[in-house]
Amino acid sequence: MTKNTIVALLSTLLLSFSVAWAQGLAPNQRVLGYTQTDSITTKGGYIGQEGVYPVGALLSAKTTAPYVGCKIVGIRFAVSQSVGRTRVFLNKVGETGVVELYTQNQKTYEGWNTVFFNGEGITIQENVQYLFGFDYHESSEMAQAGEGALCGFGQDLENSFMVYGNFGSGEAFYPISGIGRLCVQLIIDVSNLPAHDMQITYFDAGFKYKQPNEKFDLLANFENVGRDTLTTFVVGYQIDNLPVVEATVNENVPSAMPYSWQYEVALPENLAIGMHTIKAFIKSLQGEALSNDKEKSLTAQFAIYRERVNRSQAYLEIYSDQNSVYVPFLDKAVGKMLEQAPQVCVANVFRKGNELAVDGASYLEELYAYAYPTFTSNRSYFPGEAYIAYDVNDYLPAIPVEMSAGIIGDVVMQDLEFPSFATVGVLADYNENSRQLTIQADGQLLEEARAIYGDVALTLLLTEDRVKSPQVSYDMLLDRATTNKNYLHDHVLRAFLTAPLGQKLTPDAEGHYHEQVSYTVPTDFVPANLSVIALLTKATDRVTDDNVLEEDIINANSVSLSTLLAVHSTVTGSVGASQYFSLDGKRLDAAKGHRGIVVERQADGRCRKVVVK
Repeated sequence: MTKNTIVALLSTLLLSFSVAWAQGLAPNQRVLGYTQTDSITTKGGYIGQEGVYPVGALLSAKTTAPYVGCKIVGIRFAVSQSVGRTRVFLNKVGETGVVELYTQNQKTYEGWNTVFFNGEGITIQENVQYLFGFDYHESSEMAQAGEGALCGFGQDLENSFMVYGNFGSGEAFYPISGIGRLCVQLIIDVSNLPAHDMQITYFDAGFKYKQPNEKFDLLANFENVGRDTLTTFVVGYQIDNLPVVEATVNENVPSAMPYSWQYEVALPENLAIGMHTIKAFIKSLQGEALSNDKEKSLTAQFAIYRERVNRSQAYLEIYSDQNSVYVPFLDKAVGKMLEQAPQVCVANVFRKGNELAVDGASYLEELYAYAYPTFTSNRSYFPGEAYIAYDVNDYLPAIPVEMSAGIIGDVVMQDLEFPSFATVGVLADYNENSRQLTIQADGQLLEEARAIYGDVALTLLLTEDRVKSPQVSYDMLLDRATTNKNYLHDHVLRAFLTAPLGQKLTPDAEGHYHEQVSYTVPTDFVPANLSVIALLTKATDRVTDDNVLEEDIINANSVSLSTLLAVHSTVTGSVGASQYFSLDGKRLDAAKGHRGIVVERQADGRCRKVVVK
C-alpha cells in the first residue's frame, strides 16, 4: 500500500466524521453525519424482501463531543424514489439500551428530503451515541426487480448504514455493506458553538518500529468546530519530554471544514531503545493561546530499536464462520497463497457458536473480527487502516483466485519483513501409542524485546487440516447459498496448548529461554494433519481495545506432525540406535554431513527434530 493510498484513505475517514454546509440550511445550521454534502454515489439499494425497515446511522459520543450543548433540529435523508409517507426517528443509545427521543412523519420525494423537528429540538449530551434515520418501505415490486430506493455515498464505514430486522440473530440493528454510507444526516443548530474552536480528528505517526535518526512523516487532521473561519493557528508535536516543535499555519479554514497537517520528523540519535510517546497538539487559535483546560492533543506510541532478527514465519490468523458464503472463496485464496509463501503459518479461528469454535478463542474475534471472514497478519496494525484486520469479501467472488491470493500474500509478506526482537524455535515429539505430544520451544530475547515489551509470553496453538464439518457456500449452478456437510476445513484451530494469552517466559541473563509442554491428542484428531504454531507476544493478563496495538506478534514459527509420522511409517521393527531421516522421510546414512534440520528416531521409537551444524 503506497503512502498516497494511505493519505487518500485518511481523507475519506476524515470526511466521514465531519460536519459541513448543506443546501437549504440557515447560516447557523450544519449537518452532522457520515456524509456531509448532497452527493449520492449509489442509488437503488434494496433489502430483497417486502417490508418496512428502519434504516439509519449510529454516531459515537466522540463524534458528537464538539457539539455538546447544540441542538439537533432535524434530519435529512435521500431516496432514489418516493417511499410514500414515512417516519423519521432520533434515538439515543447508552448502557440502558435504545431510548426514543423524537419521531415525526413525513411525505417523501425523490432526492434529498429535509425534515425540521417541531419544537426547540434535542440538546446534544455528553457521552451519548445517537442513532437516527427513517423507515424504509420496500414494495414487493422493488424486491422482485432488485431495484429499491436506498441511496449511499462513498465507501462502507462502520455504523454508517444500519437496518433493523431479524437477519439471523433476532430483532436488532444490523450493519449493512455494499452501497457505501447511508445518505442520512442530522441537522444541528450551532449557535452555541464558540467563535473559534478546533479539534484533532486523526493523528498518525507511521509504523510502530523505528530506529534512531530515522525520518518519517507525521500526519494530523484537524477540523474547525467553531462558528467562524480560522485564518491563523499554531500546531505542533513533542516526543516524550523533548523540546516542542511548533508550526504556524496561515490558511483560511472555514467553519466545519478539515485541515490536514503533514510534517517530516527526524528522530534524535540518542533515543533509548524501548517505547516512546509522540504528541500532536493545538497551541493557539487566532493568536489566542488555549487554556490548560482546553488543551487539545492526541498521542501515539512508537518503539525504538537498534538490533533486530529476521522473522521465522509470518502468522496469518483468520476469523472464520461456517455460516458465511465467503469462507470457501477465502480458503481457496489462502491455499493458493501458501503455494508461493511456505514461510507463512495459518490458523482458522471459528466464530463462537460454530461447530468448530474452540474454548478460549472468542476474545480474538471480539478484538479483531468486524466481519466474517476477516484476517490479521501478525495481528499488526497498518497505519491509516480503519481496523487491525482486513477483509476482501466484496471481491472474493468476483476476481480470480490468483488475484485474491496475491492481495493476501502482499499483506503477509510485507509483515514478514518487519523487524523482530526474539527468535523462536519449535520441536515436536509424538508417541503414537500413548498419543502424547511433547512440544519444546526455545529461543533468545534481544535487549530490545525486554525494553519494548517488558515480559514476553509464548502461546502454542494446535491446528488441523482436512477437518470435515458443515460449511455454507455459494452454489453457482443453483445461484444460491447451500450447506456442504462434508466440507474439508484446513488450518482449523483445535486447541490452545498453553493459556490463550500465553505463558510468560523466564529467560536467563542472556535472554535464552526453553519451554516444554505436553498434550494428549484426542482420538478424533488425525495426527498426520496436525501442526503446532508457536507465537511470541507481549505478556499481559487481558487484551482490550486500549492495549490491542501492543499485542502484535513478535515472532512465529510452526512444525507439522506429518513429518514425524512419515518417519514412523518408514521404519518398522525395533532399532538399537538412533536413525536419521530427511524432512520428507528419506533414510540418511547418518546425521553427519547433512547440515540443517533432520529427524532423529531414537532407540525407543520416539522422533524429534535436531539441527546439524
